[in-house]
Amino acid sequence: MTIQQPKKLQEAAYLDESRVCLMRADSQETGLHEHEFLELTYVAQGSAEHQLGAAVMELHAGDYFLVDLGSLHSYHGGQGLEVINCLFAPDYVDRALVHCPSLSTLLSTGMRQFGAPAVSPADRVFHDEDGHILALMEAMEQEYVRRDAGYLEMIRCHLIEILVCTIRSTAAGSDAARRHPAVAAVVDALRGTYAQPFSLARLSKQLGYTPQYLSRLFHQEMGLSLSAYLQRLRVEASCQLLLSTRESVSAIAQAVGYTDLKHFTAVFRRHTGMTPRTFRRCMAGPLQGEAKGK
Repeated sequence: MTIQQPKKLQEAAYLDESRVCLMRADSQETGLHEHEFLELTYVAQGSAEHQLGAAVMELHAGDYFLVDLGSLHSYHGGQGLEVINCLFAPDYVDRALVHCPSLSTLLSTGMRQFGAPAVSPADRVFHDEDGHILALMEAMEQEYVRRDAGYLEMIRCHLIEILVCTIRSTAAGSDAARRHPAVAAVVDALRGTYAQPFSLARLSKQLGYTPQYLSRLFHQEMGLSLSAYLQRLRVEASCQLLLSTRESVSAIAQAVGYTDLKHFTAVFRRHTGMTPRTFRRCMAGPLQGEAKGK
């Protein structure tokens, strides 16, 4: 199999304003593709050869997996294959996560207490040993079809339960794949001090590594630079404050470590696609106002 010229499934074709879609599919044969949304897939019956990322494996009833943003996958040689798909945007789980780049980012946000795993559960196949995940998937299906009052919240609750159960499965079987102790220490340090001025030299000295080595190691394991990770933490924290307080944008910028409001606004726009004021207005609704002044 080859991964040349994969098809990209556009978000607008599958997700409406609810930001989630449940469907059953007969996926006997599909070309390699990626999507602009996250996908939770459960094999309800049958089997098929499945390519997920770089791995090719056999899928059977009871298997399930999460396809990350930007990951490629396809089905081949299906034998009576039927899958339940839950397609969702990261901001369906947490509305602060506009333009979230990956499942691991969603699971590591401080906005929800997922107990983020050391290894992302994306692009791995899990097996539903006792039918618990199937029951949750079918409950989501029923809510999506009936659309009774509060159905989106009920689907979200079931989806979060699946995510947490999967995180636990990942943690139980991934001891050998956990982060390098130095990277884990950096993550802990930045999460606790993201609002303070950052010094790679000082942090490297504290951990006993050269700045060059620590920076390279962090990028290798986390997939982004230290500065990019710090920016992400600060933007996540600012999103939380914009939605949960009436503080001015200027005060929130200072609270998360930015002394220059113009620079903060530029960073925020780069991560979310909108200014802080627009984010607050669009995401928090008319009841969440902003204090007077900048």
